[in-house]
Amino acid sequence: MTRNITNYFLLATATIVIGIFGTKFVILQTISSNTNFTSPCSQRPCLHGVCQETGLNNEFRCFCVNGFTGLNCQTNYNECQSSPCLYGATCVDYVASFKCVCSEGFTGQFCEVNINECLSNPCLNNGICIDDINDFICDCPPGFIASKAQQKYHPPVSLENMLQHGAETIIMGWTTGFPEASYLYSRKWAPEDARTKKERAPCVCPLHFTGWRCEEEVTVHIPHFGGNSFLQHEFRSRRFQQGLNIDVSFRTTTSDGLILYSQAIDSSGAFVQLVLSDGMLKFSFSCGKQTMVFVQSHQKVNSAYIVNINIILSWIPDGRGSGECTASLQVNGTAPMKGSQYVVSPVFNFTTFYLGGFPPGLNISNVPMFSIPGFVGCMRDLQINGKERRIVNDAENGAGITECENNICSLKPCQNGGQCKSDGEGWFCDCKENFTGITCERRSCPTNPCQYGGTCLLTGHDNDFVCLCPFGRHGKICDMITSYSWKYFHGDVMGYSSYYKVPGPSNIKEFLEVRFRFTTSYFQQVGLLMFLGQDDSDQDPMEDFIAVGLIDGYVVYQFNLGSGTRELRSLQPINASKSSHTVNYGRYKRYGWIVLDSQQKVGGFAPGHLTALDVASDLYIGGHISQDLILLPVGARQFRGFQGCIFDIEYRNKPGVMFKHLNHVTSGRNIQRCNYSECDVAPCHNGGTCVDLGSTFKCECSSDWTGPLCSNRTTPCSGENKCALGAVCVLLESGYRCDCPLGRNGIYCDKLLSISDPSFNGENSYMSFEPVNIRKQMRLRVDFKSKSTDGLLFYAAQRLSETPGDFISVSLHNRQIELRYNLGTGTGTSLFLKSPKKIELNQWYSLEVGRHERKGYIKVNGSEITGVSPRGMVALDFSSEFFLGGVPDLSTVAKEAVENEPIPFYGCVRHLSVNGKEYDLTENGSVAGRNIEDCDGTPCGFSTCRNGGTCSMHSEGNFECYCTEQFTGRHCDVPIECFNHSCENGGTCRPLTSPSFSGANYSCDCSLGWKGMLCEIALEVDVASFSGESYLHIFDQGYDNLNLFHTHLSFIFSTTNDTGLIFWNGKVIKEGDDYLGLGLQNGYLKMVWNLGWFSRNELLITNMSLSDGRRHHVEIYRIKQTLTLEVDRMKFFSHVRGDFMELNTHGQYYFGGFPREKDIVEETGGRFTHFFTGCIGQIILPHTLKSVNLMETGKGSNILNCEYPLK
Repeated sequence: MTRNITNYFLLATATIVIGIFGTKFVILQTISSNTNFTSPCSQRPCLHGVCQETGLNNEFRCFCVNGFTGLNCQTNYNECQSSPCLYGATCVDYVASFKCVCSEGFTGQFCEVNINECLSNPCLNNGICIDDINDFICDCPPGFIASKAQQKYHPPVSLENMLQHGAETIIMGWTTGFPEASYLYSRKWAPEDARTKKERAPCVCPLHFTGWRCEEEVTVHIPHFGGNSFLQHEFRSRRFQQGLNIDVSFRTTTSDGLILYSQAIDSSGAFVQLVLSDGMLKFSFSCGKQTMVFVQSHQKVNSAYIVNINIILSWIPDGRGSGECTASLQVNGTAPMKGSQYVVSPVFNFTTFYLGGFPPGLNISNVPMFSIPGFVGCMRDLQINGKERRIVNDAENGAGITECENNICSLKPCQNGGQCKSDGEGWFCDCKENFTGITCERRSCPTNPCQYGGTCLLTGHDNDFVCLCPFGRHGKICDMITSYSWKYFHGDVMGYSSYYKVPGPSNIKEFLEVRFRFTTSYFQQVGLLMFLGQDDSDQDPMEDFIAVGLIDGYVVYQFNLGSGTRELRSLQPINASKSSHTVNYGRYKRYGWIVLDSQQKVGGFAPGHLTALDVASDLYIGGHISQDLILLPVGARQFRGFQGCIFDIEYRNKPGVMFKHLNHVTSGRNIQRCNYSECDVAPCHNGGTCVDLGSTFKCECSSDWTGPLCSNRTTPCSGENKCALGAVCVLLESGYRCDCPLGRNGIYCDKLLSISDPSFNGENSYMSFEPVNIRKQMRLRVDFKSKSTDGLLFYAAQRLSETPGDFISVSLHNRQIELRYNLGTGTGTSLFLKSPKKIELNQWYSLEVGRHERKGYIKVNGSEITGVSPRGMVALDFSSEFFLGGVPDLSTVAKEAVENEPIPFYGCVRHLSVNGKEYDLTENGSVAGRNIEDCDGTPCGFSTCRNGGTCSMHSEGNFECYCTEQFTGRHCDVPIECFNHSCENGGTCRPLTSPSFSGANYSCDCSLGWKGMLCEIALEVDVASFSGESYLHIFDQGYDNLNLFHTHLSFIFSTTNDTGLIFWNGKVIKEGDDYLGLGLQNGYLKMVWNLGWFSRNELLITNMSLSDGRRHHVEIYRIKQTLTLEVDRMKFFSHVRGDFMELNTHGQYYFGGFPREKDIVEETGGRFTHFFTGCIGQIILPHTLKSVNLMETGKGSNILNCEYPLK
């Protein structure tokens, strides 16, 4: 746009005028001159512009020509300041223009186009060309190497030798030991590249790679976009008549950038676009008519905190081929911005959407490609039409993506060797063994003696400890209940403050007023009275928060709305003669105030222009959960835990309305009643001195005594004690106890114990089991008998720590069964289901609980209740074992997993199954456990006698099973037909439903190397023959030495059957398990493989039928995520995406089928359903150079030698 400069002479005089020249905005300011009546413009003060007299005080103004700025138009405007040139290009500034001098391999006005070096088809011999930056890569078929792909394989030359000789190509490869089985990855790299590597611009790496030259593989959970990054996702369903619903979260500190874009592939012109513009969200859309634009102008969103976005595009037809198209944008759950268009015959043919940017060279008709910069920041929590997407792993394409580092991780908060990690819900410290705490700041107690989730602090030698009790408990080990009128805060104990937290006031972005009372006798403290802030503080000085504290007798009020902290202080210190004090504080937009007792109000404004308070839902009283309050924002880290009493807390979120009480405590630590001391009852023995610590105490013992109560002469747990080998000594108030491992009991764990139905003591017992996949769904069945009204029955979590993340729990509270889980939607959003009826104690109940994505249910004795967790996440991320009856340390149980404090289960369990897997509840069936007894003290458990058998005890302590007519054996596990069978040489008896031709009512499954009716005939097997009821198992002895990036195996087979499993390598118990399988489906060869989670694929070869009875040769090559299947010298290719590159199957190969106790559908995840019939031979596994000897390395059942040579 160009305007005549004289048009601006008509503007009224002003001190500052904003004008437009060409497409530039310039600021024109007045310049004062002397009082002589000389034309201020006669001296030509405007060097590159037009001078205009203002007519006032001999002043003038300069109107600059395009390309210049400054008071006198003296400065050439630097068009390169906005960094318009991409990919390392050099920007050359000219007057009112610029030029990009591109790096090698790029072209275009902004150097935005990566020159495609593959257009000339440089790779020969069917090599696949992959375009690179100023380069290309030849992905060569086996037997050839790059760069020209026509040379036969030779052993790789050393890197050093190649550099010395100025080699054009560096070959990074490996040899698997097979001819023509080398895979070589090439890249042009001259010797000077190695010397000048640090001086060159780094590569923009494809998805899942990083490093200077993209040489390092990387696993990304939460993606960071660097401005030249993008992620490309596909819409898996195109049924957009029901609408399009996209959820995504992001955080950034930059002011401009593309967040999301999608465009219809037809000619309708429909699109959806969300961008950042000057820190505000700008939402544009079109349904094929005009473009509509909305700008969220009330608050900037580039404050480095998570912003939750919901975009909806919906279509309401009118029944005549037309209708209303509506789009909406919702930010952080606020009221959505909406717009509608009436469109004739709309077609929403969306297939792809982009996050953060576009691929280089992409043609977007609705967007000038480089008018919108790429996004810089992090994204997470992607959902499409209610279905969760893994934002990185499910992407079809991407570049420049790295792991988003949580701000706090850059400060290295984790102590004692712990590692700071980031996941979808924030940051956490992964502690080394024997350390615990939010920041791994303390040593863990060997066995936590503190009950009900108390925090155990080691205080010295012999595992001496202090228990900081949870809210509502007190005593040396937190075993006593506390009732409060006024709550007392002790301050800090070893850096841990007293505190409790309540659900904070709602709807307080604009207005909040709080009033409360407190007492204290310690006036010179720097104590925190209240704190309201972010869920996940990252030490940002611009973080929103409110803090009220006592500093040297003055009440201090701090608040930050995102533009800096404002501090208000009472005019005078508190009056020591008053028994209690009243504080009233609040804010309306930027204005805040505080009043102490009857003193004058003190008020002031927050810095900057932001007016909204953006904080989490929890209000901390008296302290904070973190040691030394290190997780408070920078402006509030001066505080420590408050010493005194706080009470009568009230708030309101609108002026003039009634105040509301804040009484519901969700959690807390070390809170005592006002005017009460644990030392009042003189608990220390033998002259020990009691030190009051709030809800607990410590005894300072004389030199002759030791122990928590000074009642021990010696230190038993660091010296001599009677605990048996494998037991753990736990120091008690008086003496010690021995915690027994599974299979042991007695005071000193010195007696052997056989467990049939486990019994839990309700104090410190638990069992743990290997988990199965419950990420998307879970069906848990348990038979239990409880002796207490409360207790934790089942628990699994993302982490067994004080920051547990996602969790699921089944517990009893007041004789009602509760199901609770959180899928990562944040504090206060857990699903909570409670059975409608109370159970009776000491009675057996059959319980089923479960969930499918967000939906949960409880079924107990025929009664059912259901519920749905909050919208947002559908998958449960977990990494812990399954815990039954309790956990090793109750302080690591999620606060929302139980109603009050965690209590171990007290009672018996006789059956446990999860997703169909039945668990062995004996001492041999679990991973770990502690202090488990047998329910009735006898070997007669629920599953001791099977198949309907009845268990009876003998007087000498043994048991006997009385079986039904169909079974016999010690546990009624032997069919009657197989009693005293005649199968020889390890053959297994199998009952028949009807007698055989010979009249026998059983048959023998013969082990490998035997055949005959009774497995009485020896045979040698060279080529295995499978009957449809056979299997061959081979363990790869060289598995531990394999490079798991590569796979190579081969074999021959023949069959006349259309369907059957040829081989299976791996497992599918969990969704992320690795596997490789091959079989026949309708005569066609079917291959399936998975490297972990969604790095999986299937290949069905339909151009040849292989059930023709002929000999077929199969060879499989895999290098990382690319697999080649060669069948009779014809090659087929398969590729997987995702993070994973290794095939971890532990070397287990099953050919033809599985043992009878394994179900083929379950073992293969339904990918194959029938055993194989035919012949398989000449098997070569990854570690071998020749066919394996089946008689030496294999085992199996019903395998014969192939009677005819494979043709």
